[in-house]
Amino acid sequence: MEEIVKNLLDKHKDDKDLTSEKNYIKPGWDWSETSLRYWKLEGIVFSHNNKKANFRNVNFNKAYLKNTKFGGAIFENAYFGGANIENAYLKGANLKGAYLRGVILKNSRLDCTCLENAEMSGADLQNVKLWNSDLTGAKLQNSNMRNAEFNEKTVLYNANLYQSKFDNSTLKFAYANLDKIALQEKNKEYKKAKEVYKNLKNYFKQEGMSNISGEYYYREKLMETKYNWKEKKYLKWIGNMLLNLITGYGERPLNILIWWISIIFGYAFIYYFFNGIYNSIANNIISYNPNFLETLYFSINTFMTLSFGDLVPKSGFFQIFSSFEALLGAIFMALFIFVFARKMTR
Repeated sequence: MEEIVKNLLDKHKDDKDLTSEKNYIKPGWDWSETSLRYWKLEGIVFSHNNKKANFRNVNFNKAYLKNTKFGGAIFENAYFGGANIENAYLKGANLKGAYLRGVILKNSRLDCTCLENAEMSGADLQNVKLWNSDLTGAKLQNSNMRNAEFNEKTVLYNANLYQSKFDNSTLKFAYANLDKIALQEKNKEYKKAKEVYKNLKNYFKQEGMSNISGEYYYREKLMETKYNWKEKKYLKWIGNMLLNLITGYGERPLNILIWWISIIFGYAFIYYFFNGIYNSIANNIISYNPNFLETLYFSINTFMTLSFGDLVPKSGFFQIFSSFEALLGAIFMALFIFVFARKMTR
């Protein structure tokens, strides 16, 4: 803190109001280590990109900073708990590690701003411009980012988005810089991770980005599966695991095709090694040894419930065995049609 700042604060220590000094205060002053708790600082130009003010470690607790100009200012580790910073100009500011929990930043300019590891839980960020800003590791849980503006250069890696609201925002443009694995999943907080993915799923669905919405739906269901295992809900876990393996929670039609091929070839090998089928017009059923192509042909026909009648299962076990293959074929075909149609009609 420089001497001119110290003298100014001493002058107004009783009223804690610097609005009368708007014309006196110049951009670029060093305010570091000061306490501006409860001070009224509305509309003051403290900083701009050519003359950057220093506010390192400043306490702005419940300060009134509406319409202030802080362009390019340095706020590393500054404390803004409960402050009102509505309509403020903070373009290019450095707020790395700043405490902004519960602050009102509505309609403010935060583009090109460094918010790395900033504590912003419960902050009001409605209509805030966040173009080109770095929010790596920012704590944004319970924050209100409705109508906030993001772009392709907004960075959100390791940001905590638990219970954040970003309806009607342009978060979709920052998708490439958004973690595909939520912070809560990395910390094995599966229930919270499920909520994060559900929120993102609904947002991208509203934006008409069905493929991305589907990916977050997949991760939402995956968190449900992991949570059931963690909570020892084994029956639910088994059901979730089967759904994942077979259909990818309804998001992976290719999984079903892989199962198709596996079942058809698996049954074909069993028919082949155990001589499970015979030609219905052969004279000697016992001595008939089908080649692999014949068993594969029979397995495909059985799975697809076609059965031309030229090759048939041997009586007893293989009749029951082939019936189960036909049942599996009917189930998997129905699953594939359902999952494929669901993907195509979204």
